[in-house]
Amino acid sequence: MSRRARAAFFAEVRMAVSGGQVALVTGLGYRVELRGVDGAFLGVVERPVPPQPVSDALRSRERERLRATLLSRRARGGAAGFGVRNMTPEEIDEWAEGMIFPDSIPAIRRVAATPEGMLFVLPWGDDPSVQAPVDLFDGTGQYLGAFDVPFPDALGPRGLAAWVQEDSLGAQRVRVGSLALPGGAGPPVTR
Repeated sequence: MSRRARAAFFAEVRMAVSGGQVALVTGLGYRVELRGVDGAFLGVVERPVPPQPVSDALRSRERERLRATLLSRRARGGAAGFGVRNMTPEEIDEWAEGMIFPDSIPAIRRVAATPEGMLFVLPWGDDPSVQAPVDLFDGTGQYLGAFDVPFPDALGPRGLAAWVQEDSLGAQRVRVGSLALPGGAGPPVTR
């Protein structure tokens, strides 16, 4: 059985849709293009955050992270280990060593939007293994600040958010909470 090489940190098109607009991330820099649902250009949200170079130390850390993840899934077996449960530790090492990397990590990791148009942008940050603070923009593209909250997996109306969490056995569950969004006092906080 052959396995594709695992790629890390490559730029991908990222998209978030809210009521009347689409937020698109298409390049390496910190630039989010806002378009109407008809494709009309509405504006750009940018910050002076450059892509960071991929160092040898970063490559090594990412290979080790992949090894640890695959060995853990292999040990758990079942659905969590599907696809890797039959891999030997040597095959896992070979797969990790075969990882491919770009020259730079894109500035933006993820983007999401509330139905009301508030934009959540997750930069990669200095250490890709740790979530950076989330940048928050209002519906007009005005920067509201960076907040240390878990990036939501889904956003709903009036501050409703959901996060997918995995336990030590690999079982997933969805936690739903609300965000106290800026506009009043203080940063977003999950409840």
